[in-house]
Amino acid sequence: MSYAKRFYFLLAVFEWKFHQFETGIENIMGQTFRATNRVESGVPLFQGKRNKLEKNEGEVMKKKFLEETEMFTSAQFKRIMLSVVTALLLCVAAPLHATIIVGGNNNINITTGLTTLGETYSVSTDWMVDPSAYGLGAGDIIILGLDGGTGPFVDYNAFLAAGGNLILTGGSNYDPYRTWAAGYFNTTDTASGWHTDGDWHSVGSHPANQYVPADYTFANVNHTFHMLAFSDTTPNTTVYGSNDEGYYVAALREYSNGGSFNYMALDLGFRTGDETAFITPWLKGSLEAAGPSSAPVPEPASMFLLGLGLVGLAGVAKKKMKN
Repeated sequence: MSYAKRFYFLLAVFEWKFHQFETGIENIMGQTFRATNRVESGVPLFQGKRNKLEKNEGEVMKKKFLEETEMFTSAQFKRIMLSVVTALLLCVAAPLHATIIVGGNNNINITTGLTTLGETYSVSTDWMVDPSAYGLGAGDIIILGLDGGTGPFVDYNAFLAAGGNLILTGGSNYDPYRTWAAGYFNTTDTASGWHTDGDWHSVGSHPANQYVPADYTFANVNHTFHMLAFSDTTPNTTVYGSNDEGYYVAALREYSNGGSFNYMALDLGFRTGDETAFITPWLKGSLEAAGPSSAPVPEPASMFLLGLGLVGLAGVAKKKMKN
C-alpha cells in the first residue's frame, strides 16, 4: 500500500474513533444532566418527606406531652389541689393559740375583752388553773384575774418550759403568794400591800404594750392598785410598763420552747371604767406577745386535709408513671 493510501486509511480511522469519543462524551454529559435533574427534582420531594417526618415527630411529642401533663388538667387533680390549697389556707388562718382557759376570782374584764376580740375561750372556777387538769401544753394560754385569795398555788414551771403561756393580772396581799410570785420574777415594792401610785407609762416598745396608750390616767383608780412590782434583773424578762412612783408594774418573761409569763401587777380583772381604753387593748397585745413566735398552730383538721391532698397527688403521679 502506498503512503498516500495509508495516510487516508489512518485519517478515516481517526475520524471514526473521534466520532465515537464525541458520542461517548455526549452520552456522559446527557447522563450527568439527567442525574442532575433527578437530584434537583428530588430535593423538594426529600424536603417534603422531611417536613412530614418533622410534623409527625411534633405530633408524637405533642401527644406525649399531653399524656404526661394529663394529670394536671384532670378533674381528679383539680379536686386534690383544691383540698391542698384549702388545707394551707386553713393552716394560715388557724387560731394563733390552741386553747385559752380563764381562771381566777375576778376575771370579768378578761372574759369581756376576749369576747370583744372574738377569741374562743373556756372559764375555769379555779383560783389558779392547773394545766395538767385540762391537758394544756405548748401554745396554750392560761389567763388569771386575781384580787386576793390564799390558794391553792400551782407550779407553772413545767408548763412554761414546755411552751405554755401564762397571763396574770392583779395578785394577793398574802405572804405565800409573794413567795410564789418570787419564784418567777425578781420582785420589789412588796412591803405595803395593796396600794396605788398614779398613772400608767409604757416602757420601751413591746408587743404587750403596743395597743395601750403610752401614758394613761385610769378612769377607775381601783385599777391602779397593786401589791408588788418587778425588778429589771430577772433573766429573759422585759419590763414594759411603770407607774408614777417609778416602779415597773408589768413584765414578760420568756421561756424555752416559746413559753411566756406575762404579769400585769395592776388589778385589771374587774370593776368598770377602763375596759375599752386600756384593758382590752392590753389583753390584745398580751395575746400577741404570748411566746416569742407568732407562727400559727395548724389545726388537726387542716393538717388532715393537707396530708390527704398530698397522698392523693402521690397516688396520681404513681399511676401515671406506671402507665
